[in-house]
Amino acid sequence: MIFVEPVGKKGSYYELVRLIGDERDIQAKAYRAIEAAGRLGFQMTAEESYYLERSFEDYLHILEVNVDDKIRRTEIAAAARAVTERLCREAGTSFESYRYRSICRMNVLKKTA
Repeated sequence: MIFVEPVGKKGSYYELVRLIGDERDIQAKAYRAIEAAGRLGFQMTAEESYYLERSFEDYLHILEVNVDDKIRRTEIAAAARAVTERLCREAGTSFESYRYRSICRMNVLKKTA
């Protein structure tokens, strides 16, 4: 089995995603379930972290798909723009060229019995 889960870290793409909904509790429960899979006859064979680069435009697309209420979507987009502008200033880069790191963790489990 292969599991790929987002990892919420300050300064990552998670700073925007959490504006839609905070999934830290769900992510923690999912990871505990993966770790507990040994009781069901699975062995963890690999755990790796990696990242994907995401733009502000990528986020607007996710927002469009996940938030039906146009007023709420507009408010979230404004908050996300403010976060992105702050991170651009800190990184010394332009808004258009700034890319978030969407951090992911991959766990590979193998059936042992």
